[in-house]
Amino acid sequence: LVLGGGDDVVLLLATIHGNEQAGTVLLWRLAEHLQQHPGLMQGRQVVLVPTANPDGAARNTRANVNGVDLNRNFPAANRRGTEASGSGGPGYSIPDEFPDDGFVYEEGVVAMAKTPASNSTGSQFFIVHGSQGAILSPTFNVIGRVVSGMDTVDRIAEIETVRGSTRENSKPTETAYIESILIDQ
Repeated sequence: LVLGGGDDVVLLLATIHGNEQAGTVLLWRLAEHLQQHPGLMQGRQVVLVPTANPDGAARNTRANVNGVDLNRNFPAANRRGTEASGSGGPGYSIPDEFPDDGFVYEEGVVAMAKTPASNSTGSQFFIVHGSQGAILSPTFNVIGRVVSGMDTVDRIAEIETVRGSTRENSKPTETAYIESILIDQ
């Protein structure tokens, strides 16, 4: 669903886990609100994706058909929603919209992960935690910033991780859920 129009594009994804579809309901409520208040979208095109994991939703499973679960934590520079094998993708990509040269990924920045290829951003994202985001080159699409609730990100960062299928200590020993989120323009 695409609402509004303009040069700025805002992408909102819901239902990352197919068996947790509350995000879809919230996204439809947001769509109704935006349609009732079109001034909120002035100069912006808002792209709403109610189900970012349609095969998981169809099967009512947390992971997609390839067994990919987006709950993975990295205890250093960022948090990423990523795939169990670290390869593959959602079947679509988003064009590169990199920040200006010299941009620093400060704590709280939310950005899209990608492969080394151009225009390869898809379903993976990360939240910069700590100061180690400063080592990243400005080649990741920035989609937002955590403006309140970093204490929640800190608690997620404290979850113990173990070695996963990608040979890195990034698989959490317990699941963290995002139960609610407020997106402010």
